[in-house]
Amino acid sequence: MGGFLRFVVWFAVLLAVLALVVLPLIATPILTQMVRDMGLRSETLRVSVDLFDPSLLVGRARNLHIVAGNVDMSPAGVGSIDSRLAMFRSSIARGDPSTAS
Repeated sequence: MGGFLRFVVWFAVLLAVLALVVLPLIATPILTQMVRDMGLRSETLRVSVDLFDPSLLVGRARNLHIVAGNVDMSPAGVGSIDSRLAMFRSSIARGDPSTAS
C-alpha cells in the first residue's frame, strides 16, 4: 500500500509541474502567433502568460504579457510596446445588473 501511495503522490506532483510550468511555456509561441494573425505587425513579438497560473487549466490566464519591437500601425510607426494585461473579477464583468448605470 505504501508503494501505491508514493506513486499517487509522485503522479500528482508530475501533473502539477506539467500544468503550472510546462503548459505556459508551450502556450507562449501559440499565443504569439495568434496575436500576429490578429494583425499586429512588428519585427519582434512575444506574448507570454505567467508561470504557476492554475486558471490556465480552464483556458484563461490571469496575466498576459505582450512585448513587441518596431511596431507598424500604419500610417504611424510605434517604436515598441511592453504591455501587461491583467484579468480580474468584478460585478460588472459578471453582468450584475445592480451595478449598471
